Amino acid sequence: MPPLPEDPTQNLTFDPSGSGAAGADPTVAGAGIVLNGATIGPYRVLSLLGEGGFGDIYLAEQAAPVRRPVALKVIKPGMDSRQVVARFEQERQTLALMDHPGLARIYDAGVTPPALGSRPYFAMELVRGEPIHRYCEHEHPTLEERVRLMIQVCAAVQHAHMRGIIHRDLKPSNILVETVDGKPVPKVIDFGVAKALHGPLSDSTLHTEAGQLVGTPEYMAPEQARGSVDIDTRADVYALGAILYHLLTGVPPLESSTLRGGAERGFIQKLIEEQVPPRPSDRIATQIRTADASARGAPEDPRTLSRRLRGDLDWIVMKCLEKERARRYASASELAADLERYLRNEPVTAGPPSASYRIGKFVRRHRVAVIGVAGVAVALVLAAAGTGAGMAWAMRERSRAEAARRDSDAVTNFLTDMLASVDPSEKGGRRDVTVSEVLDRAAAKLASGFEDRPLIEARLRHAIANSLRAIGRLDDSEPHLRRALELRRAHLGANHLDTLRALANLASLRLEQGRLSEAQQLTYDAVEGLRATLGPDHAMTLGVMNNLAQLYERLGRAADAKSIQREVLDGQRRTLGDAHEYTLGSMLNLASLHQADGEFDQARSLLNEALDGFRRHHGPDHPGTLLAQSNLAMLLSARGEHDAAESLQRGVLESRRRVLGEEHPGTIGTLTNLGLILGRAGRAPEAEETYARAWNLARDHLGPTHPTTVTTALNLLAALEAQGWPERSHTTAARVLAAVGALAAAPDAPPLTLNNTAWFMLTAEPAELRNPTGALPLARRAVERARADNNPDLWMYLDTLAKAEHAAGDAATAAAYQREAITLIPPHGERFRDEMRERLEMYEAAAGR
Repeated sequence: MPPLPEDPTQNLTFDPSGSGAAGADPTVAGAGIVLNGATIGPYRVLSLLGEGGFGDIYLAEQAAPVRRPVALKVIKPGMDSRQVVARFEQERQTLALMDHPGLARIYDAGVTPPALGSRPYFAMELVRGEPIHRYCEHEHPTLEERVRLMIQVCAAVQHAHMRGIIHRDLKPSNILVETVDGKPVPKVIDFGVAKALHGPLSDSTLHTEAGQLVGTPEYMAPEQARGSVDIDTRADVYALGAILYHLLTGVPPLESSTLRGGAERGFIQKLIEEQVPPRPSDRIATQIRTADASARGAPEDPRTLSRRLRGDLDWIVMKCLEKERARRYASASELAADLERYLRNEPVTAGPPSASYRIGKFVRRHRVAVIGVAGVAVALVLAAAGTGAGMAWAMRERSRAEAARRDSDAVTNFLTDMLASVDPSEKGGRRDVTVSEVLDRAAAKLASGFEDRPLIEARLRHAIANSLRAIGRLDDSEPHLRRALELRRAHLGANHLDTLRALANLASLRLEQGRLSEAQQLTYDAVEGLRATLGPDHAMTLGVMNNLAQLYERLGRAADAKSIQREVLDGQRRTLGDAHEYTLGSMLNLASLHQADGEFDQARSLLNEALDGFRRHHGPDHPGTLLAQSNLAMLLSARGEHDAAESLQRGVLESRRRVLGEEHPGTIGTLTNLGLILGRAGRAPEAEETYARAWNLARDHLGPTHPTTVTTALNLLAALEAQGWPERSHTTAARVLAAVGALAAAPDAPPLTLNNTAWFMLTAEPAELRNPTGALPLARRAVERARADNNPDLWMYLDTLAKAEHAAGDAATAAAYQREAITLIPPHGERFRDEMRERLEMYEAAAGR
């Protein structure tokens, strides 16, 4: 039988407001408009859940396109509706990119009907939980359990920060805790709404028209309180520290009664900027002395709690609450990492402020009083700090700060030099410098620039490798990735997360290069290390397991690939959610496996789910969206819907050309898929032309051994065979056959490549192009591999082997293989049964039977 054409579709691989009581009065307090039962867009209001500073939150039901409960936030009167909605429209696409189990999603935005005041509203995911501080009061979790809750919150906040979104109003009432399968799961709500409502913070926008401060003073960073326009993620880090303070002590770091004792903005701002809260352990000690009952839900006996907070947790909290943001944790993930170190009884990176820093703060606060005795005061303080642990801490902190500064300066200088190369005014500069050239210049400087900073070199090499890979320069990215792995192994150890990340990336690169044997061992090592380090359900572990499934598919181990891909998808649904891009990518991969087995209904269901998820949550030009469209086109083509398939695939090709360029592997793979669709539609000459274009591009830009190059070459031969090997194509056929024959000799060539190459060696025209002697060992290897892996395509490989045995003069063996092949024909191969029976009769006749 003619070989089944290869589908080169690239599967995705993995590269690392308050809540009120039920039954509250269902009216809008400030507007006098009853919303209970009202219809707002596709939502029907059911009841009031609570009131916030910006608006009121309602329980509502969405009727279409899906039926689900939502939280509907209707903005209070007095806020400019057009400006609010316009700002939110600008933010909505960014907000839609957030997809994390710890974040409540925003579904929609709009304006209520005129009868309801024409006010902006937001439809959000309904979270049925209670604020995190109330949860701690009611459930009395232990100290360690509270820390674990905050680690989960930090992960959610970090996810948003990585997508450029700052909350700016983090507080306990904006973190709701649900109980899922008996475990508490915190979820951050209202993420991005404050930014959408108010745009960049400035002095003029610090108050709403009702005189409200934007944000909550008890949890507000000093730079936010003074109306700075330069707000960054460290404002949220401050708020996370204030929330942790509240969970540990039962009260916020700055007392509400004090903060709200003055109505003037200047009074609140001054307190936030200047008043240093007591350490958590000292706050508990004060409560013990004064018999203060203000701290509710304490995790344990106050005296024990004060002792346990002293040290690591004091340092961690107070580092978050630094008035100068440069001294806080740089990110929510850094805070989470220190909390994890605390739980593991490892040293934390937070430490007490150095003596010099304390002196500087003292002098700045009391400049006039100190000026006459500055020398004596400083001398006395330094003398005190120079003894015992104070001096040791100061020296360690200074050393750490100096090292960090040197590393930062080195990276900054490196990046400055790299970017300066694109300046036309520089010596030798041009206006048309390409990304490839910038990366090459940067790579050339790495070897001599970081001899004494190996981990900085490793980080930069890793980044350059990924950039080269992203533009299709796979072989050029390899040495940088290998060097990054070597440096991290030497200086961090084999099981460090950064080392494992480099190992997993190198394994993924080997898979993309088609070096399957190397990819297999590297992937095994990465999976084993990540399971031991992060656990089996971590996103990174599951991502590398996904790559293992892709590797098994390429090796012809379809059953193993499908089993692992199901395991990965189940794990990602649990840990990442159905809308995460990794989860959606695994749906695509599993759909491809179903399609390869002829299970078209299962494949189509997964493809539709994945395509809808990518479009809604990640946008129309996201690589996953385009891949889902491409794969759906291939499924439609396999089912005979050729016109729809061609239209869809041409749209993908146009998008990839525009975004990635003509030479990118993704573009070439799409061009090859288009050829496959044209061939299935009976348009062989057009398919031949398309394949020839793709093969030339792949050979020139990806290399002769790249999987896409091999796949395209074999499909080009299939198009020539479909046309009866026209005379004009004999030269092309000879070149392609020679190329694929050499590649099929590789020890890790996939069974499908072995089989198809053998077939064309047996059937090519004219006869001078055939190579029966070379075809037989390839066909035998394909059958051996297929038997070992329980490959469902064994029937096809046996048919080719029978033809090869007959060509070699062994008709009896050919007949035996042909009979076995006929017994194994699956339903989707029934159209070949008569043809294969004819060959069997020919073999039996030749054998004298």
